Order: sequence, then structure tokens, then C-alpha cells
Amino acid sequence: MNARREDLISAASDGHARVTTVIVTYNSAGTIGATLEALESTASSGFNRCVVVDNDSADNTASLIEQDFPWVTVVRSRENLGFARGCNLGFEKANTPYVLFLNPDAVLSASGLHTLFEFMEDNTDVAVTAPATRVGDSGYQKVGMLTTPGQLLRSALGLPDAYPDSAPIAFGE
Repeated sequence: MNARREDLISAASDGHARVTTVIVTYNSAGTIGATLEALESTASSGFNRCVVVDNDSADNTASLIEQDFPWVTVVRSRENLGFARGCNLGFEKANTPYVLFLNPDAVLSASGLHTLFEFMEDNTDVAVTAPATRVGDSGYQKVGMLTTPGQLLRSALGLPDAYPDSAPIAFGE
């Protein structure tokens, strides 16, 4: 870890988290564990707070989180508010300079979270950033383009150049 990153991360030792991760769940008991396990080290160091908004899951997602991840703040909605309203409810609980919205089936490593934080700290003219999304072992999710029906058809048929205008992800830029 470079000295700059160590300085940014150790700044959390003052007792103030730098990031609040908001996760909205709905019947996510089968996936939320891996997501929270990946975030646990950043929470235990004080760098990250985690808020999970449960949209009235029928599979005991909220109870599982409360039992297995007591460091997480769980907000129980009495109804399924949907993703956007759930994000807003979680955002209301944030008291950190940065908020990360994360899906309950996404796994973000501690180093990935630190990289996003460092990017935001170093680029004060930027308001929003996002990590690259790895799709299993097959590569990264394509981003930054408008998909046409023809591209969807070519992709479904496995034809080459289904997305000719897509650009490779530039890591660290």
C-alpha cells in the first residue's frame, strides 16, 4: 500500500468513518453474506459504516444480517419501497463525506473501496464514481454506451463485435 493511501485510510482512526455503504435488500439472504463479509474489515477499522435497508423481505434477510453482522445498521421497511426509495432511506442514515450504493449481490474488496475513496479525494471536481464490474471469470461488464436492438441480437447469437463502440475499461484513470 502506498504512503498516500495509508494516510487517507489511517485518517479514519480519528473515530470518524469516511464512507457509508448503503445496501438495499429484498429477499437477499442467499447473497448478502458475501457482500458484508467483504466489507467487514473496512467497518472494523472505522473507515466504513454499513447501512442495509431491507425492503420487507420474506426470507428473513434482516434477521440474518442482525444475527451474523451486528456491526451493520439495519433499517427495516414495512413495505417494498423499491431500490431508489430504499437508497434514499439509507442515505438519510449517512453522516460521512462519501456514500457508496452497493447491490446486495456485489462483492467489493477493501482495496477496491479504498481505491474509490482515494480517487474521490484526489479528484475534487468529480461528484460520482463507480467500480468496474467483473462478471464471474469472464471479464468485465461493458459500460458507457447506448445498446441497440441489433447489438442485443448479435450478442445473444454470440456474434463478434456485438458492441463495436465500447471501449476497454481504463483502470486507475
